[in-house]
This record gives sequence, C-alpha cells and structure tokens, in this order.
Amino acid sequence: MELWRTNDLHHCASLETVSCFPIGFKITPKRVQADVASAYVGSAATLEETTDDICEFDGVTYSKRRYQLRLFKILIAMPSDSSKLAIQQHPSPNCDERPDDIVIDTVVLHATVLNTLDEVIKHFSNPVSKVSAHYTIDRDGTIAAHVPERGRAWHAGRSKVKDGRTNVNDFSIGIELVNLNDGMDPFPEQQIEAMRGLLKSILARYPVKHIIPHYECAEPPGRKSDPIAFDLAWIDGLLK
Repeated sequence: MELWRTNDLHHCASLETVSCFPIGFKITPKRVQADVASAYVGSAATLEETTDDICEFDGVTYSKRRYQLRLFKILIAMPSDSSKLAIQQHPSPNCDERPDDIVIDTVVLHATVLNTLDEVIKHFSNPVSKVSAHYTIDRDGTIAAHVPERGRAWHAGRSKVKDGRTNVNDFSIGIELVNLNDGMDPFPEQQIEAMRGLLKSILARYPVKHIIPHYECAEPPGRKSDPIAFDLAWIDGLLK
C-alpha cells in the first residue's frame, strides 16, 4: 500500500512552510551530501551538495530537511474535503503503513492528558515521542489532523478489542480530546459537537462498527484510564 502521494519534489511548493519542530531541537548548520529528494519522495532529483541543518534532540540526530520532507509527505496525504469540516493540518512523523487489505472498522477515543492543543501538536511532532493520533479536538471544537486516515497512527499501544483482535492501531482511527483526564476537567459542548461531526464524517467513509474509549482496548486491562468521565451517551445514535 502506498502511503504517500507525490510525483516530484519540485512540484511541492510549500515545503518551507513545514516547520513543526518540537521544543528542545538544537539546529546546527552543516555541509552535507545527500540525495534527499530521491530517498524521501521518489524524485529523480539529486542534491549533490547543499547546506542542511542537523537537529539534535535528546541525544538523537535528525536531518532538518528530511524531517520537513517526512512531515510534508504526511501533509499532502491529508484528506482535502474533510466533509466540509474545518480541520487544521499539523502532521506527525509518528506513523507508518497499515497492513495490506485491512478494513478500518473502529474508532478509539482518547484524552490527551496534556492541557492544550499546542502541547499536543508539539508532542506529536516530536519523533522521539513515537506517539500520534489521526485527530485531536480542542475544547473549543478546533480539530487538528496529524496522520492521514489511511495511515497507521500510533495511539492505542498494546491493545485488544472484545472480538479478540489485537494491534488495534492496524484497523482503527484515533481521536484525541484535549482533556486532563483527571475526572474533573469537563468536555465542553463545542468539543463534543465537533467530535460528533468528525465521527459522522469518518463513518461516511468507512464501515465503522465500533467506537470505543481507549481504556476498553488497552492491554493489559487497567493500563489506560482515558477518557475518564466521558459519557458514552455522547456517541449514541452514530452507529447504525
């Protein structure tokens, strides 16, 4: 399955707008020789010598340009119509391909624990975190997309659904709700309305049979508690 869609790096005019670097990156100019375009987007273009930036984070070194290219490929793979929902694009590098011929039939709902959408975006844009979701919904109803729906986001972790299937990331879409997950932080009406709108949009594209909280599929049982205080009545009537 082809996860990324692009023909030529030179047709991708918005690369320099992709600058989602997590707090803590140290940017260091360095002369490098690399075939970045060929390695990352299948272009025949070759960069024989260029000035690149090396990103250091927690002792791990990344190429700034390669990191930008990976995020850009994710960005251009995002759905463009989104069923008329206003969705901001904040791509995460923390994803990969789903298994071949997989059917997306599950949506997993999460609470971020992080207090703001900005914090979530920075966390998901950090390749060291190895965590992502397809979408995050802020308290005011703002929706951010991080991973293309046909890609596998890393949101459920070790997991198993009631019918016995494991590796829930393979066949699910993950939605994060900005919430402290302390049982006291409320889920505002705007957030729930946006969630229902997004779910209706997803259900129109996939044969979804299950909408579940993260705690229901986390393995072993009790490993996760989110989303605490989420009222399952908020998803009533969506599945038919």
